[in-house]
Amino acid sequence: MPKPLVKPGPIMAAQVLPGCPQTKGRMLMCHNYNSVNKAMAKAKYKQLDDGTYYGKIAECPGVWANKNTLEKCRKVLHEVLEEWFALGKNGSH
Repeated sequence: MPKPLVKPGPIMAAQVLPGCPQTKGRMLMCHNYNSVNKAMAKAKYKQLDDGTYYGKIAECPGVWANKNTLEKCRKVLHEVLEEWFALGKNGSH
């Protein structure tokens, strides 16, 4: 069995986890995966009059998404949040 590419523990910026269902093999753009999950749990969504879905995380200024399905809205919101953490908007840098 091959050794893992990363050590167990918090996932930090720019780690790639091949085969990991959460990352789908792409590079993580977040400071800490657990922080992203905690913030996503606080996301609020609503369907707008035009039928699109709007999602935001009040504790993360500037993190929002607007898409034609709730699933796409959640996905984009997650990506925006990862970038928000990577850019240090949460005060971690």
